[in-house]
Amino acid sequence: MESTHFDAGEIATLEAELQDYDPAQTAIAQLKASDGDLTQALESMLIEEFGPQPAFASKSLWAVTWETLREELCGDEGFLGRVKEYTAKPQKATALTALVSLYIAKVGLTIFCKYTEPENRLPGSGV
Repeated sequence: MESTHFDAGEIATLEAELQDYDPAQTAIAQLKASDGDLTQALESMLIEEFGPQPAFASKSLWAVTWETLREELCGDEGFLGRVKEYTAKPQKATALTALVSLYIAKVGLTIFCKYTEPENRLPGSGV
């Protein structure tokens, strides 16, 4: 997975544009601490939120997050598919806000479940 880097000027621009948006401040601080490396900043934030990578995990939390977001956003049954449905029927546009909230919750839970799932579970044991 390719890493994206932000230079000091780009970070300063983000900081200026988002200065009044409190939720962005943690992300900007982490981006600065990671010397502009977006992948490293996101990995650090995810570890802060979910804890360190379990010994049994074969993928990094960032890789699981990336894969899950891609599935949930771009898949035919994902967010993009639902948005297409709602834009085809503008009278249902008010449901779009609820859809966004539900997808945010679903994606967060899916990431946690995939990340904490042991690779070598015993068949039929649930463990």
